[in-house]
Amino acid sequence: MICWNLIKKNKNMKGIKGMHKQSGLLAKGTKVLLLLVVLQAEKCPTWSTSGTAGCMATKMSIDQYREDIGNKKDISLPDEKGRTPLYAAASHNEEEKLKIVLDRLVEDIKLGFVHRNKDFINAPDPKSGDTPFTKAIKEGYRKIYDIFIEYKPYVDLNRAGKDGINPILIACHKPGASNKYITSSLIEQPETNLTCTDPKSGKNILHFIVANKWTEIAKELIYKLDPKELFNKNNNGQTFLHTLACVNDLELFKKLLPKLIKLLGVDEVIKQLSSTTKDGKTVWASIYLSEFIQNKGTQPIWFNKNIKIFKYVIEAVKNDLKPEDWNLILQDIKSHERTSWVGWFKGDIGKQYADKLIQIVTEARK
Repeated sequence: MICWNLIKKNKNMKGIKGMHKQSGLLAKGTKVLLLLVVLQAEKCPTWSTSGTAGCMATKMSIDQYREDIGNKKDISLPDEKGRTPLYAAASHNEEEKLKIVLDRLVEDIKLGFVHRNKDFINAPDPKSGDTPFTKAIKEGYRKIYDIFIEYKPYVDLNRAGKDGINPILIACHKPGASNKYITSSLIEQPETNLTCTDPKSGKNILHFIVANKWTEIAKELIYKLDPKELFNKNNNGQTFLHTLACVNDLELFKKLLPKLIKLLGVDEVIKQLSSTTKDGKTVWASIYLSEFIQNKGTQPIWFNKNIKIFKYVIEAVKNDLKPEDWNLILQDIKSHERTSWVGWFKGDIGKQYADKLIQIVTEARK
């Protein structure tokens, strides 16, 4: 209505010089343009936070979006917020629109077109710090992840965002169906770096997978990793066996320990069970102290679950334990035995608990 009134008023104006007419037309055009901007802003309220790229990804129909992307000279160029169409489509979980952008990328490459921002497909977003790929993983967008895998010749599966965390580490940082799915899929990709570590904790993929109790994935990863990489320690000096002990899950031990013995040999496993953390805890100690480790402030005097795991591991390796190994296990138990409540709350054990553990060792040694 406003536009029509402006045009009608302009037609009815008489006796104005040509220069004034041109000025009037310019003013009218400016007003119409401003009106269109206002109307578009009302249609795309997310401009204030997501930028034009985010608005287009969420507000345009598929056909409109396809036409818009097709008309862009260079799809690598960001909007006023520094956000690319690729990142916007991925971060808003727009599957079809992401495919449209990626198809245009493939077409450009085939035609030899050189994008001004050559690394835009893997570049971190200036606001979130995530790459399009890591953003999809953080949000748990399975289908977006699958689309990126379809186009993986152009997607760097190991490119970290500004936080420095590798994509597979992002996936296995916490439990959840989507995280488990993405982690399992990434392990299957030959391009994935399986030896990366978390920049803050020093934990590797196996640390996180065992902590999440993803048994089948852990079993598969054990065979994929170089044996020299299996027992890499985190910043606290823990191998994944320390993590396995702290998880305090007998069934997990039953499924993983035989695999390790078969793969590495029992002597290497026995050696790793005696490996110590920075604060001097062996894997043996982590087994019988695991309830305390998981629940700070509890009194680790007697825990049936811990005892069952300890007994299972002893039985699994007892035929190959040397005298020095038996002595180390016993000395380790005695070193954690305390008679005061202060010692118990520091993570040590009472005499009754220690005696039970020693009894298990003594009987197995016969």
